[in-house]
Amino acid sequence: MPSRDSDGPSRFAVVLAVLLLGLAATAPVFAQETGTETATSASTETAGDASVVVVDDDGGADYRTISAAVAAAQPGTTVRVLKGNYTEAVVVNRSITLVAPDGALLYGGGDGVTTGITITEGAAPTIRGFTLVDYRIGVDARGSSGAWSLQDVAIEGADNVGVYAAASTGDWSVSQLTVTNTTGVAVGAFKSSGNWSVTRATVRNTRGVGINARFASGNWRVRNADVRNTTAGTTIPANWSGTAIYAGNASGNWTVGASVFGNNDDPVIDATNADPAGNATGNYWNGGVPTDGDCIGAVDCGDPLSTPPVDFGDNTPAYQPEAPGGSGLPLVQVAAGIVGVLVLLGGGYLVTQTVGADTLVATLEGLVGSLLAAVGVLDGGGGNRIIALSNEDQASVTCRVQCRTNDGVQFQYDLTLASGEQREAPELPASGPFEITVQVGDVDVTETFESATDVIVRVVSNDAEVVAA
Repeated sequence: MPSRDSDGPSRFAVVLAVLLLGLAATAPVFAQETGTETATSASTETAGDASVVVVDDDGGADYRTISAAVAAAQPGTTVRVLKGNYTEAVVVNRSITLVAPDGALLYGGGDGVTTGITITEGAAPTIRGFTLVDYRIGVDARGSSGAWSLQDVAIEGADNVGVYAAASTGDWSVSQLTVTNTTGVAVGAFKSSGNWSVTRATVRNTRGVGINARFASGNWRVRNADVRNTTAGTTIPANWSGTAIYAGNASGNWTVGASVFGNNDDPVIDATNADPAGNATGNYWNGGVPTDGDCIGAVDCGDPLSTPPVDFGDNTPAYQPEAPGGSGLPLVQVAAGIVGVLVLLGGGYLVTQTVGADTLVATLEGLVGSLLAAVGVLDGGGGNRIIALSNEDQASVTCRVQCRTNDGVQFQYDLTLASGEQREAPELPASGPFEITVQVGDVDVTETFESATDVIVRVVSNDAEVVAA
């Protein structure tokens, strides 16, 4: 921690200036959150070079329906949906960001014949913050080729498929997904050929199949999922109905790790005719070990966890969903950004995750980094980022961590982490794109970051997760 010396007044002045700049930057946000007027009467905003349009089912914004806003949006636009109930089917055919910062309900009307959100062909949208209820298909991305992502999305009562990515060829990801009471398939990737992932997902009460990767030829993984109460239904073939994860005839490399399975029909994981074999080690099985019939086919379900990898409750995972993005910031996120500034002053680094406050945090972080370095508050002057590693397994884990930039390998080291152990290393590049590769057992996980950022690496036996902090 910096000592209290003669630099105190100047440091205080810099901190005050940074906080004032941060508050000035968020003035429109405060107005949006409190409903007060700003100097600009139009509700269309600007975030960098991309426009932001607002949808409000009560009127008073740019659009009253999500469909109209999406149809008019240009690539790169953020469509921000205010809290409300929207009875419509939304078609996303371009690469936009569609967010509901405070949550929004899409309702299928209970007729079971419509689709909530359709992602077409090469579109690569980011969609987060929505709850979809009583659609036949929650999110339909069949045949898509774009790199789309779903975050913090809940799907309730789908009459056919929750998330439908059959025959997709692009790389896509689903995180913090909740799918409940589905008749059919919760997440379907039948005959997909791109690479995809399902992380931090809760799948409950599926009458059919939880996650269907039958004939998937790309590489895929399921991590930190909680799949329970999967039972046989009548809408799909009886020989694999009731399976939590079906990987029959899968031909890509695939892993299922750090997940919880409970009260599912047998088989829980079916990898009949999969080649190569899948890796489903390091999971929690009904409080015990996999029994005969839980795993069949070409899959390794060994090394079960004795306790859940995270504290799953009866209904929802213990992890807190990341706040949806968009231009609006709840006051608590602004406060978190200010706390991050104070942590920086203390010689630490910004560890508070404020998804949805990215622009503000990046602005504050950049200002603090440059202004405080200029007055000598930050020691060292290197500006390197932090890599934080943690072992979430019940046993020690040995891994290799490598950082690569356009100039080649910057560092590589092997380390062993005890159960629950965490380490930090301030070695990441101070600027520019870089790549982090983590090798755990026979598994290599690589993530590319377009600009300097802190990185969190979570490891378990034969699996790892690499994310921006």
